[in-house]
Amino acid sequence: MTFGSNQLKKNGYTQAVWTLLAICEERFFKNIVLQPLENEIIHVFVDTTLNALTYPLRVCFKEANKKEIKLDRILIDEHYKDAMKWLDDAIDYGYFCTIFPFWHKNKIDIEVSGNELIPTDWTELALEYEAYNRLYRDPINSNIKPKIDTDIIDPILRNSRITKVEYQINFNPKFVEKLVNNFSESLETSYYLPENWRFTYFSIGEFKRFFKTVQSMMYAWFLARAYLFSEFKDMGYASSVWVVPKNEFLNRLIRYTKLKEGTVKSILKYLEFGSSDIREPDIALQPLVDLMNGHYALSPFLWLNSNPERNLCVLLNQIPHEKIIYSGLVNEKEKIMIDGIKDDISNLKLDIKIGKIKDTNIDCALIDHNERTCLILELKWFIEPAEIREVIERSEEIVKGIVQLKKIVELFNFKDEQLVKGVLGIEYDYTFFCAVATQNWIGEFDVQDSDIPVIKIKQLLMKIKEYNSLTKTINWLRNRSYLPKEDRDFCVVPIDISFGKWKSRWYGIKPS
Repeated sequence: MTFGSNQLKKNGYTQAVWTLLAICEERFFKNIVLQPLENEIIHVFVDTTLNALTYPLRVCFKEANKKEIKLDRILIDEHYKDAMKWLDDAIDYGYFCTIFPFWHKNKIDIEVSGNELIPTDWTELALEYEAYNRLYRDPINSNIKPKIDTDIIDPILRNSRITKVEYQINFNPKFVEKLVNNFSESLETSYYLPENWRFTYFSIGEFKRFFKTVQSMMYAWFLARAYLFSEFKDMGYASSVWVVPKNEFLNRLIRYTKLKEGTVKSILKYLEFGSSDIREPDIALQPLVDLMNGHYALSPFLWLNSNPERNLCVLLNQIPHEKIIYSGLVNEKEKIMIDGIKDDISNLKLDIKIGKIKDTNIDCALIDHNERTCLILELKWFIEPAEIREVIERSEEIVKGIVQLKKIVELFNFKDEQLVKGVLGIEYDYTFFCAVATQNWIGEFDVQDSDIPVIKIKQLLMKIKEYNSLTKTINWLRNRSYLPKEDRDFCVVPIDISFGKWKSRWYGIKPS
């Protein structure tokens, strides 16, 4: 048995991918509307489902018959069961895909006993760092939670056409403008990069306008189902995914966003699953599904739980000519972080210094002359890793940052005058401490250092403002008090996994 042997793909690409998307909507609908999960558990569900969905969609894209374009948007028991099983298998398959890279990096050992793979020592891993990356979320990493004004529900329902088995929303420019205005504030937290950053066919600002428009429409689509599900047989399953003619969708987006036709076409093409010669397409990066029958399929689950700016950056870095442009812009990120730090703590009496010293740089120094304290920050803003190759690359960046800071500590200990007097403007008796401050990911246990902590910048700034004391903040950093504690903040849950004849046991991290 192989992962790609599921019967669903034999129904053709169009039917198979629509059914997979519809099943994800079923699970999302259940966990949000019918039996709502706690907020942190929703994050776990979303991350797990997004990662799992990519595997069967890749199989369909490569192997299913794309000439079989018939689509039945109804609940077909056999298709439903096949899709459910394939997604469940994909979750276990994902765990297996994690175990082997851990073994390859010598983080764990694996013993083989018959048809069972036994990871011998994962319980000894320092999982509080992984838990931190998963559980501590900045707004940019959170699932969107738009404020739903009560007056937005009536327009959604008024613009919905309802039958016994399905619904459609009659979008129009004024209605979509109202949706975007209603959800815009919440959607804004997903964007940090300058809107004037321009790639080959569009800018960040144009992409942002496009994506916020589609997300607002998708939220309306999901809310319509949530408020109307009791009206339908099968609770609106047939309409859970918006199936729209491709030309119609293009023309709608041109009208609603007021972007040029060429710009909208380019964004649509980049976001189509499997386009741009991406070797291993990822549905989180390319959430627009071409059904190969002249229609697009849009899943509210995918669009509402996207981290659009992060995903766009990952996608652009897989397209050679866009990667070159991105590399030229990425150096601006440090300035953006420093400007953000200055704005965030502008009310505090802290001196902020940057500068070059010997063969390294001071990215950002926070100094309290009253407390005679200096905190040096090495700033890191990279694309948050989503697969083991990316984890290895980002880990190397964190290690580089730690090495840089150790050089600076050594210079301070040797009373380097250029550093102490020249760049920092402090005395030798100041309390001196260093940390790596990242935008979105602190690495796992194997890259940590006992003297140089790694922390997300937003959490650090929040703590500085809370304490209003650099000395207290440094003690908090030194003690690693920012890390979640097992059995208090999270628990490690053993998970029995299987695929085909193979069995194993791995772990999941669950909020306590």
